[in-house]
Amino acid sequence: IYIMETEKQSRRLIVRSNYFAFKPRNEIQKYILDVQPPLPAGKMQMVHRLLRNAPDIKNHLQTYMFLNYVVYSTQFVEENIELKSELENVQYTLILKHGGTLTIEDDREYINFMGRFFKMIQGKNKLQQIGRKYFDPTRSQDFKDINLEVWPGFATSLNQYRNELYINIDCSFKVIRQETFYEHLQKLNRRVGDREKIEDEVRGMTVMTVYNKRMYRVDGIDFETTPSAKFTLKDGTQISFLAVSYTHLRAHETGRNLVCRLLL
Repeated sequence: IYIMETEKQSRRLIVRSNYFAFKPRNEIQKYILDVQPPLPAGKMQMVHRLLRNAPDIKNHLQTYMFLNYVVYSTQFVEENIELKSELENVQYTLILKHGGTLTIEDDREYINFMGRFFKMIQGKNKLQQIGRKYFDPTRSQDFKDINLEVWPGFATSLNQYRNELYINIDCSFKVIRQETFYEHLQKLNRRVGDREKIEDEVRGMTVMTVYNKRMYRVDGIDFETTPSAKFTLKDGTQISFLAVSYTHLRAHETGRNLVCRLLL
């Protein structure tokens, strides 16, 4: 860029950023998906399962990605692709019709596809998504003297400029307190005492389950439900919160310690 110092003089200033130009090696082909018999509206997860249950799809497209009833692949197939798939004892026919080549001129669709592509890559690298950022819990750094744990990670974003796509990659870090939610509740109980005020304090907090390192947002606390209370699984089986904890943690814990898991 050039900075005007006077009306007649200017000086050149080189500016650098961590945006990197990105262009796929191969063209991305689009295939419009039609499912017969039609699925109920909003059942996108069923479409994902149908595609996974169709063994011949990889013979035609090899690697593919599905987004909003469009299948993307680097393989070009001019003729319609007809696949058979079964789900919940119902036979379905999947028809893929070539819908052209995805280009940056497609603007929003192109950026949406690339965003999903980079999200898939980070997921395959076993990075943990928290919000819009990704972190690596296997490379965490413990600071036991202050009860903190730090996860390294990345924040990525895509931008289009002059018919080119640029990816921005920034370092990011997630700081996690090394105390259980139950311990935190005990502190709040000593300091506040009132249940309603305690719930107001924790609402909106993020907690992590230690057995799979997944993050959950706290919307409230059910003070009346105990770890021995049961709930119904998808298959109709009833199981207690205590039994679920035993299954995941593979260790015995008392009901008193499990009270912190009864969050909404």
